[in-house]
Amino acid sequence: MRGKDNMLLFFRALSFTFIKNQKGGPFMSKLESKFQKELMDEIRELYPGCVILKNDSGYIQGFPDWTILYKDKWAVLEAKRDKNAKKQPNQPYYVEKLDGMSFSRFVYPENKEDVLRELRKTFEP
Repeated sequence: MRGKDNMLLFFRALSFTFIKNQKGGPFMSKLESKFQKELMDEIRELYPGCVILKNDSGYIQGFPDWTILYKDKWAVLEAKRDKNAKKQPNQPYYVEKLDGMSFSRFVYPENKEDVLRELRKTFEP
């Protein structure tokens, strides 16, 4: 049992170090994950019956985090922990391209209300 305990402690320490050193990388901060959850909960309240999909960042590098389907409309959002958070390669490209098709934005706590107001114009014309 002692060997298993040591391995578990080793992997916990390794995971913590990896996550700590990956700011803006594949692991989001607790602050960002909390923001994303609260944002998606608010969108579900505003648009009952909407479908929210978490996109696979490994499928298309830079594609926004979230797809929201509502009635006959759609939107994609790339959530960031704050307005200065690092953008991954291709994220600005996809946000701009998809905004030309329907609605796409970077969203962070500082602009959340503006983004939700703009989203309303797309979902409730």
